[in-house]
Amino acid sequence: MAKYDRLLELVFDHCTIEQIKEALRPAIGNKNVKLSADNKEDLVFKNVKQALDSHSLDVERLYEVLREAEENGPQHIFYLRCPSKDVTQLLTPDYARNALLGMNAPLEPVLSPKINGQVISEVRPWGKAKPSDWVMKIYGHETREVATGEIIRESATRILHVFAPEEYRYVLMARWNAPDLLEIRVPRDSSTQRIENLKRIVERTVGAAVPLDRFSPWSLKKINKKLFDEKEKHGLIYRLGDAELEDEDHNRIRFQSHIPDADLFGGAATESAAKGLLEHNSTYNHQRVIWLKLPVSGLDIEISTLIGARSDNEVIFSRHQNSRGIDYVTRQLRSFSKG
Repeated sequence: MAKYDRLLELVFDHCTIEQIKEALRPAIGNKNVKLSADNKEDLVFKNVKQALDSHSLDVERLYEVLREAEENGPQHIFYLRCPSKDVTQLLTPDYARNALLGMNAPLEPVLSPKINGQVISEVRPWGKAKPSDWVMKIYGHETREVATGEIIRESATRILHVFAPEEYRYVLMARWNAPDLLEIRVPRDSSTQRIENLKRIVERTVGAAVPLDRFSPWSLKKINKKLFDEKEKHGLIYRLGDAELEDEDHNRIRFQSHIPDADLFGGAATESAAKGLLEHNSTYNHQRVIWLKLPVSGLDIEISTLIGARSDNEVIFSRHQNSRGIDYVTRQLRSFSKG
């Protein structure tokens, strides 16, 4: 059972109590399976552990809950597109796994990153709904020096600001979204340089299986404009927030809503100003799009995204989502790219 200790630690650190109970529910009625616990620690290290010990809980179910919890936090997704069928037909889940991990790699994910380094945790099929899709997941670790706020005054002319080392664990992903999209996913960060460094790590790693020179960034500028042009037509699907347009002289004009995620172009003046710019050869740089709750499509919460903020092919998810929600946004982008 010791081999699952690290898995239980990660579940405790990253999953909510409800997510943990969701993993246990299908096993209710089997030996040593119960949902009630005095606290989260008991729920994981007693209830879940006992369910695993008695083989009443399939460990794969626990992996699924952990993946859902740690892979869908605030993040940047960079979309790359390949139109060549000879490449896209090559990128099967089996091919990717063998190319990235080797034919004899164990099935269990690697759960511990290298100290101040990265390791491929797993290469796995994405799900039954899209059997051609797969994901490569990387665990990374680094030690950062973080300001504690403590100040030491050694003398009238010498002041020391105290920093302390902080361990930082992160998750990186490359998602093959058939038939033609590669998604590079990195966590949100205030440092543009750090985001670029993490992006390069994913590209360098997945490049062992994917010929990235056959891919190009999928520009989302035209989609942003189409979302603006058709906002009344699709008022039940999304509303638009903060935006930036650029005129033909490269002047940048920003529209910002007074209330976060409000309907920015609901007012006639703002809409008229944006239309005027677009009618005079301006282009769309970035656009906040709030995808509205749509239970019929499996979207049970609103999702706020920022499209094209730093790169034409980038979408920022500013809050924790679930995998269905992120996939929903990608499907919508594909849909609005047509025609």
